[in-house]
Amino acid sequence: METIIYRIGIPLLTVLTVVLGPFLNLELQRLLDRYPNWTGLIEFWRDYDIVVFLFFAIALLLITILQKVREPDGFALRSNNEKLRNQVKSFSENIWAVFDGQMLSYAEKLGFSADSQSRLSIYVHNSDTEQFIPCGRYSPNPMFRKKGRTFYPDNVGGISIGWQQAWHFDNQYPEDIKKHEEYCNEKAGLAPSVHAMLTMKSRLYAFYRIETEDRQLGVAVYESMDKEAFEEEELKELMQDIGKNFARLILDVEQYIPQPETAREIGL
Repeated sequence: METIIYRIGIPLLTVLTVVLGPFLNLELQRLLDRYPNWTGLIEFWRDYDIVVFLFFAIALLLITILQKVREPDGFALRSNNEKLRNQVKSFSENIWAVFDGQMLSYAEKLGFSADSQSRLSIYVHNSDTEQFIPCGRYSPNPMFRKKGRTFYPDNVGGISIGWQQAWHFDNQYPEDIKKHEEYCNEKAGLAPSVHAMLTMKSRLYAFYRIETEDRQLGVAVYESMDKEAFEEEELKELMQDIGKNFARLILDVEQYIPQPETAREIGL
């Protein structure tokens, strides 16, 4: 019976998780306008999309772990460990997709167009390791959308400043690369070697701490190559809205976000 569950359950849940992931990004209002007879189904998905997605993803993870525990040692166990690693990687990538999907809804508010040289990123804080784990990134520019490091220390860099101060805005970063490097080192303690790895040498940075009434959860980061993309107060208001919505999402999925070392081992 267990073998049947493993052989059918894991592939089925994998397919459901992979298929449902892209549906988190759908513009549901367009579907409602186009298919009025599907109102009940579409509204159900709008209200419970993340819950349904997480149900299948978590079920997949639990069944995979159960399979690992029940199988014998030796080659089969090593093979199963590799399968588990791949499942955890797939699950983590789907969490990233959930965050990315939520960020898409803010693209218009943040003025993102096809040629925008701006980016929005979400970093979740891990209190055990005192590090930030990137869990989502969006930019119309595919080069700026690429994943960076697996984790970031919470005591250095602009993210650290936002974490400590709750809000930090700076649009005085120089255009010249060398001066930009010096400014980053002076203002945020960023080493030249780390600065060289930055895919985006932004001229405007804004950091907003994501938190609830009793917990500090992470940092939302907006950056742009255009130092005049926003006035501080206008951007702060938008980031407050983003922070409030991502606080709820982080609370829903934080226990499934891999530890930094695990994330690095599986190549995230």
